[in-house]
This record gives sequence, structure tokens and C-alpha cells, in this order.
Amino acid sequence: MSTSSANCEEVVTPSSSDTCEAPESSSALNANKIAETEFWETAKASLAAFTSRLGGGGFGDLRLEGSKPTHAKYHKEAWDIVEALQEAIKIKEREYRLAELAEQKKAEELQPPSKTTAKMSANNTKVMEGVIDRHLEDTFRDINIKMGEMATRLEKAEKRNAQLETKLGKFMAKSKKSSTQDRKLEEEFSKLHSDINDAVCDIYDLKIEGGLHDDKVKVHSQRLDNLESQNTSLQDKLQAAESKIKKLEKGAKASTDDLKQKIASPRAWVWSDNDFED
Repeated sequence: MSTSSANCEEVVTPSSSDTCEAPESSSALNANKIAETEFWETAKASLAAFTSRLGGGGFGDLRLEGSKPTHAKYHKEAWDIVEALQEAIKIKEREYRLAELAEQKKAEELQPPSKTTAKMSANNTKVMEGVIDRHLEDTFRDINIKMGEMATRLEKAEKRNAQLETKLGKFMAKSKKSSTQDRKLEEEFSKLHSDINDAVCDIYDLKIEGGLHDDKVKVHSQRLDNLESQNTSLQDKLQAAESKIKKLEKGAKASTDDLKQKIASPRAWVWSDNDFED
């Protein structure tokens, strides 16, 4: 609505049909778009740097726990995550390209689009946005699932380490007990040798006296035979104990080496086909 004043200046006054809301600041929208673009560009560069450093085939200086000889899948879980993130970045880049094409088309159009064209464009945009959102949702859901599986496997590895430590403790206890028994056998063996020497001396003294004490000689000879029999039995026990101790020490050493290796790198053995099913 317009009115004219006395000096012929036209004054425009808003009517009820001419009022509208103030448009949102374009500078704020541009700033948000620039910030979002920079974020995705940074993520893309960081992912490329991480991928180039990731170990595999002897290349790259970044190593994950685990190795190809002990686990056939090698770094499959890590590479699945990398590929999922790369796919997310590709989707975002396609989204930017679609937005740029839409802006170019809007700038090239001199005439406002018809209602039918505008409606079709809006519908197409909604469909594309829906497809992109669903794809992103599926991608990040897969990432979360894989991270959960890795956490579960690591927890099982820690439990297995605890079991190995308990087993090693039992080996050490058995070895200590066998060592104690071995010392007791050595003490009995030493005492038996002393008794044998005493018996031999007694027999020798009796024989020197000219055979006047044949009965005593016979008793001492029988005593000597018994002592020698005990000596043989103790020697057999001692050899068996030494063999058992060596076997326990060998088993304890093997368990200790195995435990140290597995505690140092649990992921190198936890992802075993014997323990898990993919």
C-alpha cells in the first residue's frame, strides 16, 4: 500500500498481506557450511594419513596388536573400519556436490520454476537425503558392532591371561614341594651312608678280633645288607624325584615363556579360530 504526501513524495506502508518474517542471516549459514566443509576435509586428510601408516604387508610404521602368522585375518577389523569411514566421507562429498549443483542450477535459472517443477525437485531432494541418512546410519552401526566385538575379544584375552597366571602358580608350588621332598631324601641318604660306614667299621673290628664274635658279625652283616638295600631304594627315589623336578621346571619354564609372550601381545592369539567363531 502506498500514499502520497503534500510534497509529492511516495510513502510505502506495509499492509497485512505484505508482512513476512525476516530471512535468516546468510553469513551465518555460510560460516556453518565452511566450518562443516573444513571438518570433513580434515577428517579425510587424517584418515588418509592413518591408512598410509597402517601396517600391512611390511609397509607403514603403525602397528596393531596381532600378526598374520598367528591370525589369518590379520588387520581385517581395522581395515573394515577404515573402509566404512572412507565410504562415509564419499557420501558426504556426494552430498556437497549435489548441493553445489543445486546452487548452480538455481543461479542459472532466470525464471522462477513452476509449482510442478519445484515440487518434483523438493521430492527428489527428500528422497536423496533419506538414502544418504540410511546409508550413514548403517555404516556407523556396523562400526559400533565391530568395536563391540573387539572389546569382547580383549576381555576374553584378559581372562585367559589370569587363568595362565593361576596355572603357573600351581606349577611353581609343585616345584617347591618337590624340592622340599628332594632335600629330605638327600638327608636320609646322607644318614644312611653314615650308618653303612658305622656298620662296616663294626664288622671290621669284629673280624680283627679273630672271629670270636661270629654271631655279632652275622648280625652286623645282616644290618649292612639291610642298609645297602635301603640305600638302593633311596637312590631310586632320589633319581625319580630329580626327574620329576626337572619335568616340573621344564613345564614351568614353558608356561612362563608362553604367559610372558601372550601378556605382551594378547591380540596376537586371542583371535584364534579355536576360540572364536566369525
